[in-house]
Formats: sequence, structure tokens, C-alpha cells
Amino acid sequence: MGKDGDPGGQTMSPKDPKMQAAKVRLLDGTHKDFELHRGSDGEALFVLVSADLSIEEREYFSLCFYDTEGTRHWLYNDKKILRQLKGLPWEFCFEVKFYPTVPSSLIDDHARYNLFLQLRNDVCSGRLPATIDTHAALGALVAQAQFGDAKPTPEYEEYLRSTKFAPENSEQLLQMIAQKHKEHKGLTAAEAENLFMDMCKQQTMYGIFVYNAKDSKNAPVGIGICAYGIYIYKEQIRVNRFPWQGIIKISYRKNQFAIKLKAGEVSARRCESEPVVVN
Repeated sequence: MGKDGDPGGQTMSPKDPKMQAAKVRLLDGTHKDFELHRGSDGEALFVLVSADLSIEEREYFSLCFYDTEGTRHWLYNDKKILRQLKGLPWEFCFEVKFYPTVPSSLIDDHARYNLFLQLRNDVCSGRLPATIDTHAALGALVAQAQFGDAKPTPEYEEYLRSTKFAPENSEQLLQMIAQKHKEHKGLTAAEAENLFMDMCKQQTMYGIFVYNAKDSKNAPVGIGICAYGIYIYKEQIRVNRFPWQGIIKISYRKNQFAIKLKAGEVSARRCESEPVVVN
């Protein structure tokens, strides 16, 4: 007899051609392999990964994969994985898809910690831009969460120099982090992580996914998607904001993206998007 949940009620061996190994990059930078039926939908893999991470508040997370152009595609839970990959390798990333408006409000410790890891990645990659003062303040909280209280020891010095705190670690930044770190003496790791996430939330690009596009005059723009609505950016400056409650319909045809707004809202604008970035 097969185990509950086995496709067709039959036990599959690792060498069974109907089984597939999926490699998933986790938010701490490590990779883990999961095995599932080749005909599985996205939810099957997502459940395996979430359970392995002991995450209960799963609604904030998702799996994604990158195509040969480097464009990210979210893995839909209700569609077959094979049809979504279209020949790409079974390699995925576990990431935050929906950023909570109050990060520290998450009840599940494992979910909250993975959100912390995601925000650390966002800060270090430059996806969540910040000033050097903010990078120092954030870095000091990371140091408190990971190292504990600041100590004038060679181990502490090595920790600072071997840890990535921003897109580029400068000598000035490390000195600022070391100074600010002293202010957090006695904070627990969880308290420091919560303060870090709350500070990230205050940054203007928190939780916003930006897609490259062009407007009707063929000028480059960015389309930002977040919990509050759709933002339009030009040269990294927000020029339009469309709250979800003011949007009647969102549509795109081929590479044309359009927003239909309620009466009284700013007149609908169209932007011609590059096919590789509008999914």
C-alpha cells in the first residue's frame, strides 16, 4: 500500500522516472533538495518547503524561478510546475511575496525570522535603498541580533568585517555600525530583529516590486506593485500613485499595460512595457 499523499497510491522510489528533484534556495542562502512527482502543481512543492521551515503563516511567502533573461516568475500554486517552467531547470527560490504592513506583528516565529532574512537580503542587494546613516542603524541591529552585545575583541572585529551589511561595506560604515551597536546593549536577538524590520518598513521602497517599462513617449519608467497600490517611477522618483481602492480594472494585452480608475481619480495612463518584464 502506498503512503497517504502518494500519487496513484503507490510508493515512489528516488529513481522512479515519475519523480523529480527540485532545488530550492532558502532565504539564509543555503540550498535544499526536495523530491516530488513530476506532475505536481506549485502548491505541492510550496507545502514541502514551508513544512520543512516550520512556517505556519505561509500567506506571505511564495516560490519563484528565474528565466534565462534573469526575470523572476512567481510559481503559481494552482498550476503544474512543468508547464510553468517550460523547459527550465527545477531550481527555485523561497521568498517573501507579500510584505506585511506591520512586520513585527507576525505571530509565527519562523515566519517572522524568514521575513527578517528577506529584508536583510533586500537591504544588502540594494533593492531596499537607504542612506549610509540608515544602513548603519540597520547594521547595528543586525549585529546585535547575530553577535549579541558589542565587545572590543578580535572576534567582534572579524564579525564586522566578514558580514555584509549593505551593498558595499565601507570603512566609514563599519565604524558607524560599531558605534551604534553599543546603544543596543541587552537587546535580545528577537527584539533586535523586530526593530530592524520596523525600520525597514519606514523606508519608501519597502515591499515594492518594481518592473521596468516605457510610457507612451517611449521614456523608461518603473511600475511599482505593493500592498497599497501601483506606483509609477521616473528616474527613481515616484510620479504617480494609484491606490487599490481607486482602481477598477488592471489589464494588459501583449506588451500594453493599462489601469482603469474610478471616476474622480487621475485619468488612466498607459505604458508600453518590455515583454520580458510584464508577466
